[in-house]
Amino acid sequence: VPGCPQFGFQLRLNQTKMECSMNLISFTDTFNKLGVSRRTLYRIVENDKSFPRAKKPFGQKVYFVKEDIDQWLENAMSENAKSS
Repeated sequence: VPGCPQFGFQLRLNQTKMECSMNLISFTDTFNKLGVSRRTLYRIVENDKSFPRAKKPFGQKVYFVKEDIDQWLENAMSENAKSS
């Protein structure tokens, strides 16, 4: 499936045009979803190379792709379960 290279999103085919299909969540929604503080999310972004990169498709505001965050969280929980 082709994508939007500047943001890494998949394309959704429409009968009249191709458009980027993305489920974006804000930085605030992301740290709430993960159950961590804003500062902890900044630390995760800075230090965890496996954490999804932020996108800025509309200017300065930072967003994450929801599916990428869900996948990262699933992987992190799975790794945690293995080490227990």
